[in-house]
Amino acid sequence: MLAETAAAIGEIILFSVLFNKIKTFTTSTIISITVIFIIHNTIKDYAALNAEPDVWKIIINNTLIDIGIMASYVFIISVMIKFRAYLKVYNIPFFNYFT
Repeated sequence: MLAETAAAIGEIILFSVLFNKIKTFTTSTIISITVIFIIHNTIKDYAALNAEPDVWKIIINNTLIDIGIMASYVFIISVMIKFRAYLKVYNIPFFNYFT
């Protein structure tokens, strides 16, 4: 529980630093999530799977799957944000009901 809290706080701090430097939501989010996944999953999975013969293969596969899922989620959210901004710029009333 403490490691999850530390990872969440670290991810937020890393995202804020990256976003201030890069100014891109998608890139900042993907980089911060990737760094936290690599650090957190390696520590967590190695402690849980230490007795397995191919522990590093499992850790790498789990981390790559997690990063892929989160990257696709961030991509979908960024497309939705850009789509919403496009509709607001051109005054298309689709999102007027949700704002």
